[in-house]
Amino acid sequence: MSLTAGAFRSCLSFDDGFDAEMTQSMVVVGVSYQLTDRLSIGGGIGGVFDGELEARRITFDFNPGFVASINASYRLLSAPESPVSLTLGLAFAAGFTSTREVNTDIDVDYTAFDLRASATVSRTFFRHWTPYFSLRLFGGPVLWQFEGLDVTGQDPTHLQTALGSTINIGFGVSANVEVSFLGEQALFGGLSYNF
Repeated sequence: MSLTAGAFRSCLSFDDGFDAEMTQSMVVVGVSYQLTDRLSIGGGIGGVFDGELEARRITFDFNPGFVASINASYRLLSAPESPVSLTLGLAFAAGFTSTREVNTDIDVDYTAFDLRASATVSRTFFRHWTPYFSLRLFGGPVLWQFEGLDVTGQDPTHLQTALGSTINIGFGVSANVEVSFLGEQALFGGLSYNF
């Protein structure tokens, strides 16, 4: 079981010919289950509690919303038998919230879907510290309404690279922090408990 909080930033291109920049902050509770020594599945549920979107110099605030995800991962290589551990992942997420133009009381639904494939390289040192690097490719539509028209957008980079670090505190508890710096940008941290 895990508790993760953080924020991400993305640049979106919409089919109506305009771009937008958005940020969202969220908290997610996740669970995972180890099916085999190499294969695990999981899911998460949480909420959007803050954020902002700017399009054509108009600013919109994100209202509180809901997010949910499912995922699977397969460990292809394992250290120390191999020089590093290599884990492949696949995840699907959906977010449901709404936007409100600043200084108005008009709410517009904002729905986002995300399918993401990842490859993560890691290595554990001193039995407690595991740094990792992850490369993620993703895609999925954002459904919104702008100036009275239904529009569909996406992040044109379809890329996220991340550096992270996990520390095994003890008694089944681990702490994690991750920063994403190329493509979609993000900063997340959290705690997990294994039982």
